[in-house]
Amino acid sequence: MSRFLLAVGFSLCLLTVVSAETASGGSLTECALKCKLQFLKGCSAAAFVSGTQKCLLADTTNADFPGGVAVRKQAASTQDPVQIEGRTFKIIQHRSKGVLSFGRGWTEYEDGFGDETDFWIGLRKIHQLTGSSPKLLRVEAVTWSDELYVCEYSGFTVADASTNYTMTYTSYLSSSSNTTSDSLADNKGRQFSTIDRDNDQ
Repeated sequence: MSRFLLAVGFSLCLLTVVSAETASGGSLTECALKCKLQFLKGCSAAAFVSGTQKCLLADTTNADFPGGVAVRKQAASTQDPVQIEGRTFKIIQHRSKGVLSFGRGWTEYEDGFGDETDFWIGLRKIHQLTGSSPKLLRVEAVTWSDELYVCEYSGFTVADASTNYTMTYTSYLSSSSNTTSDSLADNKGRQFSTIDRDNDQ
């Protein structure tokens, strides 16, 4: 995979949406990918019009899209929340350059590491975000051939340090995912492990 994003959903919000450049597309996911690939050229928001199978791509997150379309707004920074179909997500992991090593030890995974582009926010922060209030987890992965895969999970939580940050979730949401199976199933209910601390024994 060339780019990878993990995001935790927090609240629902309604977006007003835009006049924009159009492109063909089959879903909001596909339109969002087109926008993401054009981000450096100025694309900041994407919408999908199902009736015409068109993507609307705008250079501002304040774009005024017509009503009734699904919208995704890019974040100004990869560490800022991103809006997808009226839902706000906090990005907990982002990998795009492939330069930063994620082969790290326990302390770094607890505290977080990285830069503006490639980062892991840290197990402590993820626990703070999800421990007492389960969230929606969205995983996006883009292949080298620019195919976007999305998985969503309800009831995502990461427990505290006393459990070695055990991760669990309620269910894999196949209706909002475009993968054929639950790729997190083998990790559900397991403790977190790193190269210097194996908790899978």
